Amino acid sequence: MTDIEGIDFLVKFMLSYALVTIVFAIVFVGLTLVAMWCLFKRMDIAPWKCLIPIYGMYVFIQRVWGGYAPIAYVVIVAVSLFLAPIGTALMMVFNVILAVNTTKAFATPMWYVILLVFVPVLGYGLIVLKHYEYIGSDYAICKF
Repeated sequence: MTDIEGIDFLVKFMLSYALVTIVFAIVFVGLTLVAMWCLFKRMDIAPWKCLIPIYGMYVFIQRVWGGYAPIAYVVIVAVSLFLAPIGTALMMVFNVILAVNTTKAFATPMWYVILLVFVPVLGYGLIVLKHYEYIGSDYAICKF
């Protein structure tokens, strides 16, 4: 194998890897949007709001958690833009609490928290497919 053939193989491998990654990302984002669309309908929120990134999560957090949590989410996103390590740590804690509150708001088993933290598309998809009803944010933890 000459150097040119080796480089040609490497370029083909990298392009095929990039194509597979892009296809996987499109499928992942598409499934997440479909699951969130269905969740928004189930919570009596206009489903188009899930298509707007920060606003969609703001509305979702408002219904699942309540209180000042949506404002805290926006502040954490802003902190993440300027202080990445601190913002990332805050977002991890926030996402765990949001997962707990989501499982309580839909009266799902507590092991759904693990799915919502590590594989959100699967967690939200199962909530939609198993037809769990939205019961509200009355049982949310850490209300502030």
